[in-house]
Amino acid sequence: MHIKMSIRKQVAVAMAGLVIAGIAVQGARAQDGREAADWNLNAAAARAAKVAQLREQSAARREQAWKRAAAEGWSPKGDGYELQAIRGNRVYIYHTRNVEAALSTAANLVRTTAPYNVSGTGGSVGVWDEGSVRSSHQEFGGRVVNKDGVGASDHSTHVGGTIGASGVDPAALGMAPGASIDSYDWNSDTAEMTAAALAAPGEAGKIQLSNHSYGYLRGWDGTTWYGVWPAREDEGFGQYDDTAATIDALCYNAPYYLPCKAAGNDRNDNAPSADTKIYYYSNGKWRTKTYNPATDPYSDGYDNGGFDTIGSDGTAKNILTVGAVTEAVSGGVRSVAAAAMSSFSCWGPTDDGRIKPDVVGNGVTVYSSLAGSDTSYGTYNGTSMATPNVCGSAALLTDYYGQLFPGQFLRASSLKGLIIHTADDLGRAGPDYTYGWGLMNTKAAADLIRQHAEAPTALHLMELTLDTTQTTVSYGFTWDGTRAIRATLCWTDPAGPPQSGLDTTNRVLVNDLDLRIVGPAGQVHLPYVLTPANPTNAAATGTNQVDTVEQVFIAAPAIAGVYRVVVSLRGGMTGSSQPFSVILSGSTTSAPSIVTTALPASQVGVAYNQSLTAVGGATPYVWSLASGRLPSGLNLSSNGVIGGTPDTATMSIFTVRVTDANSLSSEMVFNLETDVLLFAEGFEHGGAMPAGWTQAYVESTVDWIFRTGSLTYEGYTHPPNAHGGSYNALLYVGAYSNHITKLVTPVINFGSTTNHPQLVFWHYMEVWGPDQDELRVYYKTSAGGTWTQLAAYTNSVAAWTQRTLTLPNPNASYYIAFEGNAKWGYGVCVDDVSVTASAPPTRTSQGTPYAWLDHYGLVTGGNYEAADAGDTDADGYFAWQEYVAGTEPTNNQSVFLALIAMSNALPRVTWTPDLGTARAYTVVGRTNLTDGVWDSTNSESLFFRINVGMP
Repeated sequence: MHIKMSIRKQVAVAMAGLVIAGIAVQGARAQDGREAADWNLNAAAARAAKVAQLREQSAARREQAWKRAAAEGWSPKGDGYELQAIRGNRVYIYHTRNVEAALSTAANLVRTTAPYNVSGTGGSVGVWDEGSVRSSHQEFGGRVVNKDGVGASDHSTHVGGTIGASGVDPAALGMAPGASIDSYDWNSDTAEMTAAALAAPGEAGKIQLSNHSYGYLRGWDGTTWYGVWPAREDEGFGQYDDTAATIDALCYNAPYYLPCKAAGNDRNDNAPSADTKIYYYSNGKWRTKTYNPATDPYSDGYDNGGFDTIGSDGTAKNILTVGAVTEAVSGGVRSVAAAAMSSFSCWGPTDDGRIKPDVVGNGVTVYSSLAGSDTSYGTYNGTSMATPNVCGSAALLTDYYGQLFPGQFLRASSLKGLIIHTADDLGRAGPDYTYGWGLMNTKAAADLIRQHAEAPTALHLMELTLDTTQTTVSYGFTWDGTRAIRATLCWTDPAGPPQSGLDTTNRVLVNDLDLRIVGPAGQVHLPYVLTPANPTNAAATGTNQVDTVEQVFIAAPAIAGVYRVVVSLRGGMTGSSQPFSVILSGSTTSAPSIVTTALPASQVGVAYNQSLTAVGGATPYVWSLASGRLPSGLNLSSNGVIGGTPDTATMSIFTVRVTDANSLSSEMVFNLETDVLLFAEGFEHGGAMPAGWTQAYVESTVDWIFRTGSLTYEGYTHPPNAHGGSYNALLYVGAYSNHITKLVTPVINFGSTTNHPQLVFWHYMEVWGPDQDELRVYYKTSAGGTWTQLAAYTNSVAAWTQRTLTLPNPNASYYIAFEGNAKWGYGVCVDDVSVTASAPPTRTSQGTPYAWLDHYGLVTGGNYEAADAGDTDADGYFAWQEYVAGTEPTNNQSVFLALIAMSNALPRVTWTPDLGTARAYTVVGRTNLTDGVWDSTNSESLFFRINVGMP
């Protein structure tokens, strides 16, 4: 155990085949940076500690690698490269991304030009590079701060000039000539980025954007092989490794910070010709041999025409990876058609199939400042040049947003989504693995920001959140009748599990969000999807389960009216919430639309407070109850808050209306369940096992313990705190084999409260190195009964995550077991366990459950007529508006939303998902929908077309 800990502390990198004191250490791995608990960037002390930890790790890696280089007699640093680490048979060398603008990204149409008049003065841009930007160069006028006190380099100064040169030489004018530049060298870059990143709006001295025109050498560079010898293909291409995971963890915890990263120039790095002397690193030394095409490594991207050539440092989900095209200029003006793919820019996909690069910029023959003197200039090529072309243009957008919305800041997901949404398509229609989403168009992005400021009710830019109680958000917008509809969803995802091996296709997406647009007649429009196995295929549409960006495009909407954006969570959620951004084009001023789609359950005797949310329309809003009845003890305020203390276990179905200042309104049907809390345990007993709980050893005899978070070893604690209070349950062991113990609840008596029984608990269980603990949940219905598995959790859980499980077969003698399998991960942590249930639904004398539903009838001429029999028994539900026997009104999936429309003078009833202005309907089990339900003259001769879909 001590060996494992000391390796992590001393080296903090993955070491294959490492031997200490004659003992092989298998799977000893670095801190990969994904630990959410370690990334509290909103607290100054916690941020400083994380920065110090990352800096220490980086320095230790570099120091050890430099010592090995010195012992082996080779230089760790040169012009445009510097050794950062040695891990097994791979050397990690940072290298600049140049191979030997403003018009291309339309920055010239925004920069100091009406009506935008921006120059980037709204903030600083971080530039990490091989050296510093020459601060005394005539192009910067004191706007460069050398943060590391290192010497200037040509590459760094060229990058800095592309971002922010003032135009003393007009040909070298930068994208954002008013921007300040914080210049760093690339050593300890992650630590310095962590210190500088904007984690919350308004933080002083922090940055929203940074540029990184460098990356690790991969594959071939001349006659030197930088892959693992003797592999014939570098597994680092397309791989999501611990470097990518660390950057994703940083961005997730600094959600207002967007790093811009060069995609690299490896696409056409060919292997040497036969019998050429080559160099490779193996078994701790640089070695030479003559190249043999039959056995030695292939050319980079050999097997797929240049695809899968982006190195792992460019595969992070939450960055903006930038490829390079030729200048998009013809006759002195911007011309998208003139932009052609460069001969060097790397292509995606990532190994898990994600779209990279994200966008492209001008990276060919870019003229900018150099470091030789205060008046030096030169022309470079590379994704090193394309990246500041995009990053500097993005600085104009953050400046413009700050001017139009003083004191507000764009989330990184909004900025990234905005750039992708407004990019000009290149290559195959839709996104591809060559150009990503296209060529950045700064003017189009700025125009959308301006449209959002001028018409916020058109919902052009929305920043919203899903959580464990509301896993779907939906809102309507009115098509403007002329433009195509385009919606882009973007979110900053938690870090995924680092991968190893060649072309490993495991998904690294953690919180999988889905985007749909539902048309006025119920048509569902799906987002773009690509086929990584066939990277030259054109984009299709379908369900995207890999990318953190999804886009729906409707080129020519067929029907006027209200469309709906639907964002939903697929599968479970890591963490308690997931913020996201939606960028929308083709909309106009709309009526208010209720965004809240689900309500968390209430509990008898427990105060309830839940705010409803709407978007669009003219504020202020007025909220009211349109139909139905809230649970006893609760009320709806005019400002949209459902509050009070419920006193009866029940299920209520009701309709809420929101009305804006122009008397426009919309409605939404809600289910609200009021449960009884049957059991709760927070483990707050001073470290002792709670009364009535027991253990059952399954394999080995390791005990559950009760403490704050997990155990701390040499500064590492995952998590450092309980979810709630001061204690949680923990199963941990410092050994590789299985150690399995059940933690068993006291008996739970459901009594007559058996409807919708649920177990809710919080869970943390992070991987350490390759070692992953496991948790399984069981139940049994008697003390001597057989355990039945409810759920199994076998992957890393790097943040306290809520789990909700439906409990089958509730009775008066019920037990639940948390079975931990400790295998030298960071431990299995469980906290805040509760069991709830509600009373069975009230039923009519015929045994049919009551449920409130609002009927509409179709009458002569197509007029709509409400047809309800009234609340004859004063129970809050209309007597004839009930579900038939055998259906379950307390289940959300039983509620349909319907739209009635006239088509060719015939009534059409369409059942569609979640149409906010529609009413809920029920099918009463008749083949003829006229008798007793629909009232329409001669309706027996009419055909009712019904399409059924669940909300």
